[in-house]
Amino acid sequence: MKIEKNLTAKAEIELKVTLDSKEIESYLDHAAKEFAKNVQIKGFRKGHVPRNIIEQNYGKEILVDVMLDLKLSDIYQKALVQEKITPISSPKVDILDREKLTIQFTTASEPQVETKDLAKVKVKLEDKKVAKKDVDLELENMLLRFAEVKEVERKSKNKDEVVINFEGFDEKNKAINNTKGENYPLKLGSNSFIPGFEEGLVGTKKGDKKDLELEFPKDYHAKDLQGKKVTFKVEVLKVNETTLPELNEEMIEKISHKKQSKEDFLKDLEKRIQERNTQQAKAKAEEELYSKFLEKAKVTVSELMIKDEEGQLTRELQQNAQRMQMPFDSYKEILASKEGKSFEEFLSKQATERVQLRAIIQSLMVEHKIEVLDKDLDAEIAKKSSEAPKEIQDQVKEYYNSNPQAKDVLRNQMKLDALLSKFM
Repeated sequence: MKIEKNLTAKAEIELKVTLDSKEIESYLDHAAKEFAKNVQIKGFRKGHVPRNIIEQNYGKEILVDVMLDLKLSDIYQKALVQEKITPISSPKVDILDREKLTIQFTTASEPQVETKDLAKVKVKLEDKKVAKKDVDLELENMLLRFAEVKEVERKSKNKDEVVINFEGFDEKNKAINNTKGENYPLKLGSNSFIPGFEEGLVGTKKGDKKDLELEFPKDYHAKDLQGKKVTFKVEVLKVNETTLPELNEEMIEKISHKKQSKEDFLKDLEKRIQERNTQQAKAKAEEELYSKFLEKAKVTVSELMIKDEEGQLTRELQQNAQRMQMPFDSYKEILASKEGKSFEEFLSKQATERVQLRAIIQSLMVEHKIEVLDKDLDAEIAKKSSEAPKEIQDQVKEYYNSNPQAKDVLRNQMKLDALLSKFM
C-alpha cells in the first residue's frame, strides 16, 4: 500500500492510497467468493463459481464494486494506522483510478485558530441585587400553586385569570403561524404575552370578543415577526378569581417540605433568588463572550467536521421534538422562523458556530494553561454534596465517585468556568 499524505489549507488531510498488485488480487479473490454466494451459473454449484468465470460472465468491474463495498473501511483504517492519524471526522472518499485502485480519503485535521484578537475581550458580569418586589413576586408564584380559583360573573381585573381562545392575523387578515391558542388560561399581569395583550383584556367578561391591534417587540425571539403588526382576535370563555392562601408555618412546610419560621423561609427565598440572578447573569455574560469569540477569532475548520456536527445537532433536535410531543417538521419550522431563514440555513449556522467555538475554547485552554487538579475536583464534589438536602448528601458523593463520566463532565465545566472568568 502506497500512501501520499497532503495537508490542505481547508484544515483537512488528504490520503491518496494506491494498492499494490498483491493487495488487489487478494481483495478481488475475496470479492469473488462473496459474490459467488449469490449467483447461479450453469455447471457450477452456488458459492463455488471461480473468479475467472465470474469475470467472463459479469465483467471485472462488478468485482471491483463488491471489493470496494467490502474492503473500503479496512483500507481506510490501515492508512490511518500507517500514517499515525487519529481521525476527527467522517471521511470523504473519492475513487481516483478503478484500474490501479487509487483511492483518496479526506478527513478533517485539527482546526486552525488564531486568538490574538481576543486578548482585550472583556464582558461585565451584572450584579443584580434582590429587591423586595422580587421576593414578593416569587412568593406569589409559589402561593399560586395552592390558591383557590373560582369562576366569577364580573369584569376581569389585574391578577385575575382569563380563559381564552385567540389567534393572530397580519395586516392582510392572514392567520400567522404559531399564534393560536384554545382554552388558554392566562393570568393578567403576568407579562407572559407581548406588550398590550394582557392589558387589553382587563375589564373584559365571559362571552366578550375583542380585537387587539398590537405590534411584536423588535427583539421578539422569532425574527420574521420582529416589529410586525398583528391583530389578535380574542374570545373570553371564563373569568376566574384567584385567592392566595395565608403564608403561615403550615403553608411554608407545604411549599418547602420542611418546618421553618416565616423569617427563615423568606431569608432562604431571597438567597435562592440571588443565586438564580447570579446564574442568569453568568449565562448572559457567557453568551456575550461566545459571540465576541466567534466575531474576533480567526478559525479555519473542515467542512467535514461541520457536516458531522449537523448530523449530531439534527439528532439532538429530533429528541427535543419527541420530548415536546411535536412533529419534527413543525419543530423545524419554529427553529427556522427564529433566524428568518430555512431550517437548512439554521442548521448550518448553528453547527458551524458550535464547531468553531469548541476549537476556540480548546485553543484558549492550552494558551492559558487551564487545568483542574484532582484535589480541586474533590473539593467541588464535597461542596455540591454539602449544598444538597441532608438525606441525599451521601448519594451525591457516591454519584460522582462511582461515575467517571460524571466526574469528567464536572471537571470540564470547572475548566470552562476558570477560562471564562479570565474574560469577566
